[in-house]
Amino acid sequence: MLVRCRTTSGLTGTSSRSGSARLRVQKSMGSRAPRLWAALPDVIRVAAGADAELYCLAEGYPSPRVQWFEVRDGHPYPLFPAGRVEVSGERLTVRRVTSSDAGRYRCTANSSAGGAVHETTVEVAVPSRVVVRPSQLVVNAGQTAQLSCDVTPKELSSDVTWIKDGRLLGVPAGQLTIRLRDGDPSVAGMYQCHVPGDLGTAQVRVGAWPARLLTSLVDQTVQPGSGTAVTLTCTAAGSPPPRFTWTKDGVIPPQLGGRYMVRTSSSGSSDVTSQLTVHHVTAEDGGVYRCRAQNAAGSARDSAKVNVYGPARALPRRVVTVSAGAAATLVCPVSGYPLSGYRWRREPPQISPFGFPEELTVGQRTQASCLITSGDLPIDIAWLKNNVTLAPDSPHVETLSGEFYSNLVFKHLRWEQAGVYTCRATNRAAAVQSSARLVVRVPARWLGAFSDSVAVLGSDVTLNCSVTGQPPPTVTWTLAAADRPPASLRNTSDGRLSVGADGSLDIRRVVENDTGSYACLATNGVGPPLRRSARLTVTAGPDPGTLSVSAAGRADGGPYTCVARNRYGEDSTTWHVLVTERPEPPESLELVSVTSRSALVTWTPPYDGNSALTHYVVQYAAEEAVTWTTAASEATRGAGADALQDGFVWKVTLELVCKFGVNETVSGRQRSALVAGLQPSTTYRLRAFAVNRLGNSRPSAALLAHTEPEPPAGPPLNVRLRPVGPHTLRLTWRLVVSLRYLRPATAYSATVRAYNLAGDGPSSSPATASTWEDGDAVRVQQEEGTTLTLRNLSAFTNYTALVSVVTVVGQGPDSAPVTCVTAADVPGPPAGIKLVSLSATSMLVSWLPPRKPRGLVTRYFVYQRKYVTNDQRRFECSPERRLMLALERLDHYQRYEVWVSALTAAGEGAPTRTLVYKAHDNTFHVWYRAGPGPEQQVALYDLRSEVVLERLLCGVQYAVAVSADNSLGGGPRSESIYISTRGGTVSPCACTPGRPLATSRR
Repeated sequence: MLVRCRTTSGLTGTSSRSGSARLRVQKSMGSRAPRLWAALPDVIRVAAGADAELYCLAEGYPSPRVQWFEVRDGHPYPLFPAGRVEVSGERLTVRRVTSSDAGRYRCTANSSAGGAVHETTVEVAVPSRVVVRPSQLVVNAGQTAQLSCDVTPKELSSDVTWIKDGRLLGVPAGQLTIRLRDGDPSVAGMYQCHVPGDLGTAQVRVGAWPARLLTSLVDQTVQPGSGTAVTLTCTAAGSPPPRFTWTKDGVIPPQLGGRYMVRTSSSGSSDVTSQLTVHHVTAEDGGVYRCRAQNAAGSARDSAKVNVYGPARALPRRVVTVSAGAAATLVCPVSGYPLSGYRWRREPPQISPFGFPEELTVGQRTQASCLITSGDLPIDIAWLKNNVTLAPDSPHVETLSGEFYSNLVFKHLRWEQAGVYTCRATNRAAAVQSSARLVVRVPARWLGAFSDSVAVLGSDVTLNCSVTGQPPPTVTWTLAAADRPPASLRNTSDGRLSVGADGSLDIRRVVENDTGSYACLATNGVGPPLRRSARLTVTAGPDPGTLSVSAAGRADGGPYTCVARNRYGEDSTTWHVLVTERPEPPESLELVSVTSRSALVTWTPPYDGNSALTHYVVQYAAEEAVTWTTAASEATRGAGADALQDGFVWKVTLELVCKFGVNETVSGRQRSALVAGLQPSTTYRLRAFAVNRLGNSRPSAALLAHTEPEPPAGPPLNVRLRPVGPHTLRLTWRLVVSLRYLRPATAYSATVRAYNLAGDGPSSSPATASTWEDGDAVRVQQEEGTTLTLRNLSAFTNYTALVSVVTVVGQGPDSAPVTCVTAADVPGPPAGIKLVSLSATSMLVSWLPPRKPRGLVTRYFVYQRKYVTNDQRRFECSPERRLMLALERLDHYQRYEVWVSALTAAGEGAPTRTLVYKAHDNTFHVWYRAGPGPEQQVALYDLRSEVVLERLLCGVQYAVAVSADNSLGGGPRSESIYISTRGGTVSPCACTPGRPLATSRR
């Protein structure tokens, strides 16, 4: 047959027809595997908001069944008609595509003869949009201004160019922000951010910009006279237009409006001109004239010198005030011309002499005043002590300062405050200073101890009588013996007796006559004199002693003390004896960690034989290959042997032999060793030796270490996956595994990897397969006709149908299978509804999807009903969000009923069970008692902060307290308050109505 294509224009209604093609249909002579149309596109590009249509044209016999999938994260997910997605056999349509629809889509064509797969990538083109921010910009002087270009989509940002007033700006392509020069008039104009196919626009105007001078003033020299005039012209521009100020020698001329005339004119733009004219010039009109142009954005100035012939004369000066840190300009106002020169002078500060009172003692008060009698201000005044600057917060001294004076105040003198104090005054002219000495008298006081002592005949002795004070104390010594009167002691010519600078008495080569009572007297005229005494006893010395130890062993080491005694006392000295030998074996050998390839061994340092350990030796070998030997040779009995065992003396020589083993050596300072190079899953035996300069120790007890296994090194091989039912796939490699409880008619991908106790090995290559359709086959027989209605099917369920013809001879072959999804029905109730309290006035309701959705759920409805008033509210929730909703602004102490239902295209389904919630179940209790009577209470179930207690007794004192409880239990009571009702007698209340007792629980 011939086939033609006709098209009709929707605008003009005209039609056109293509050429013809011949279509020939042949009867299949056998099964053929599905084959997809070779011209299917790999990529299609769709504009956002348009419809995307994908086709999967396949041929084969039996007719293949086409299925559509969306590929996300490498996994295919079946597509069903829902929302914007339409699936119609070989065509997939996505209505009004968005950027989230972009991705890979897979179609599969399967039949009993085989299958074919094709994937198409959908790209969503988002329309470009260019916006310049801000669109209107006013740039003022001193401001930092910039324009930013927002481009959608972001991929076009690299193509951005900038245009100003129709001309391309010299900025790099892709620059999204440009800066504008501060307040320059040239920045005004129209700016455009351009990308291919679109552009954004912004208008920039210049606001306030500072005044600037367009002309310069020129120096002038004139003769005085009634007909002479001088004119100075100053032209400036700015926005807003500037105003002018004229000064002469820094002062506005007082003759303005008289001989001094100022005239201002404008050119109609931002230029303004000001002219100053001086009529009838005299010699006093000479000086420096300055023109200052100013507006809100800034100012500019210029000056010129006007020389008028005449004698030199200094004009009155004026006071100049400037801010701290700012520059100051001083003008020397003079008249006359010509001048030979100027001379400037500053006045240095002058300090009035000061001093401190004499005879000052510790604890008294005093002060020093530094007065600056003359000098230019400002003046900086500083105090120094002994040429070191005093800090403002120096302890025990206070500084009180003014503009031209400073007082140093001592409220409680201390001896360390004595010294030379200097007042230093500094201004711009010079720095001067004046000094005075502060002398603080301090009573004499002892510095050291002075006690009875014993000296050996012929030794040297020092008797301590250290004393201090201001002025320095005078020290005198006297000796009183039993057989002679007291006598004063002075320095002797031979130096045997001498008194030191600190008052101590030195006696060299003491003799028996030096025995006696020594008295020390110290005085400095401040306070009472000091006196102390002590006794010196001279004795004979001891005889020397000797101790010898032969054949020393370990037990002979330790401290040895020699003690000498006589009738006058005793003394001692100690020696420490060390006996060196070989070390002991390392102690507490322990395995800290074991991996597949290494082991970490630690130990405690042993006895080192009184000789520093040089190193440790760690031996290790696989347990099945360990052969350790220690060779020993017998020696004769005698001293100096190395070991004693069972009554025999042995000379031991260790030969460390480890067949198939390894020695690991570490420093004697280490307490651990890492043994590396081991094999996985292997048992090793380890031991350690300590070594010093005399040799090695015996071996430690051996340890067993079993290394960890390692994960498999390679993936499983020959992995195969094939379906064996609607819920089962069979996975084989060297074993066979059935994967059960799978979804029917679903494509699965499986990988296999081996593991052991050490972990997982690498994964195999993925194998893919699809499960069969679910459900039992049902045979339906129809006698005639070509239409059959299948009833009592499940809603929103995928069904596959095949048709065969039965004759008297028998049943013919099945047709190609066709697939259909039944329409949606109202869903079942959502599952797993729960309520959780969030606060006193809010709760959270959550749920799960219906166990029987019977369609695509498009909405969830959450119902809330107030138990008392029966007021009901409904909230809608999207299934794409988390299945929960916060119910807020609930009333205190009210019960609410909550339930949830789901909605499909067929309508709203059955609701969940109803849950009841009570908001905030706190309760307050007011407890009150009249005297010793019984206690009563009032319970409050709202959040009131006060309560009125009624029907009380008149003229009675009540104790009142408040407590609270909630669902977790009751809290403690508050402290009781006591209050009395009015009235004279205790009787049933006859008080005036309306005057009950009120209390608050705050």
